Amino acid sequence: MTNFQRSLYFLLFVFIAFTLNAKEFEVNSPNKKLQLKVNVANDISYSVLKNGTVLLQPSRLSMTLYDGTVLGLNSKLKDSKTKTVNETLTPVVRQKFVSIKDNYEELTLSFAGNYSLIRHCLSFQNKFSFGNNN
Repeated sequence: MTNFQRSLYFLLFVFIAFTLNAKEFEVNSPNKKLQLKVNVANDISYSVLKNGTVLLQPSRLSMTLYDGTVLGLNSKLKDSKTKTVNETLTPVVRQKFVSIKDNYEELTLSFAGNYSLIRHCLSFQNKFSFGNNN
């Protein structure tokens, strides 16, 4: 086996190992017009599409805490869950409407380090939040 072949096999191995480590998740708005893609590898990135057109190129997502801890860097994914919510809420304080439709898809990614990334996709907006798993 030549040095070139060894180098080629090594690069192929590194590429496959990196690809297997990366995971991509997708959440859609209820009307399927907005789509959010979240990619988890060494860091967390996301992109937003509307009707298949990219609105936001893949962008890194992290949060630095007051003690210097960075959530979302060197991420180790433990679990992922998706759920769809479609319910009607009745506000306690009088609003313009008697009831409010609450309809969205939610993606929750849990990471080693005891934190989660929660993602809601509504028909008119995307929302991210970090949470502590305690």
